[in-house]
Amino acid sequence: MNILSCINSKDIREYLQSLDYKFDSLEAAWLIYQCHRLSYEEKKTLWQELVQTMPDCTLPQRSCETESKSLHESIRRYIEVFDKKIQLFLQNEPDHKNVYMYSYRYGSYEKEWTEDYYAIFPSLELCLTDFQEDSEDGDEVLSYQIKKQSLDNPYHYIEVTYRSDGQILDIYENPDEYNPIPNFFEELYLEFPTPFEKGDILWIPNYKGVFDRYCDERFVLKYLCTWDSPDVDKTYRDNTDMNGIVYMVFPNYGIDYDHPYNYMDYEFYREPLKPEEEFLNVLSNFMKGKFDVEVLLRSFRKKYLEQVLANDTTISWWDSSTQVIER
Repeated sequence: MNILSCINSKDIREYLQSLDYKFDSLEAAWLIYQCHRLSYEEKKTLWQELVQTMPDCTLPQRSCETESKSLHESIRRYIEVFDKKIQLFLQNEPDHKNVYMYSYRYGSYEKEWTEDYYAIFPSLELCLTDFQEDSEDGDEVLSYQIKKQSLDNPYHYIEVTYRSDGQILDIYENPDEYNPIPNFFEELYLEFPTPFEKGDILWIPNYKGVFDRYCDERFVLKYLCTWDSPDVDKTYRDNTDMNGIVYMVFPNYGIDYDHPYNYMDYEFYREPLKPEEEFLNVLSNFMKGKFDVEVLLRSFRKKYLEQVLANDTTISWWDSSTQVIER
């Protein structure tokens, strides 16, 4: 089983390969879970192989839990509930007690659009047929969703996300208390070595929505969660804490920061920056200690005023946008 291939970031994947990094069972299971390109069935096959070939272990115990949980048993339970939800979604119920809708993302990963739910169908077959006819003449479909809505209970629906080839990626049932998927993966906090350093210019390729649309996913790294001292208490951390602190450029009001999740998606940005992002190079050099704050502020003022004049905007955010910059 090639766990390295499950790592989304090619830079982290190559770095761990160069270290000849050995994954334990928990790390391998989580890397399979978070892999963007794998369908559910492909993940299921890898998890089943993991259970058969890698040693079992206990999951990290949360403060509210009194019993330890087996990784192998947790994986089996996750698969069992996930499969039941798929069966429930595909189940053809009599008397048209459900209706179906579709939405899809299309275009390219660099510039994508979304067609939202706008038509209702009495069966899954009719819904899929209309989707295929509607999408075949346009841009490439990146992924699509089918929603099964109950007519007896307007608050109950099941939504399935498909890869462009028709393979299921994910499923969600609302309200989830009907039979919640025991998603222990989201409760895990894991640290892996990365090749990144403070001041590196990075991005998260092919995944929009992580940042405001003005950022366009290029950022300068200030801090990574894996850099914390071993003395720091990480007992209460989970997946949402697997992030960094980054600076980014907003054409309308200068520099701001965010905490993009998940750091295992980060990659070096190697292409030329857009004109409005060129200040990231200056900020990167400052973060790496190549010059002092006076040079930074002069460069920022010059670049920012050029952008303001080019776009005929105001400088109302000048003061606050400079205050957040720290080496």
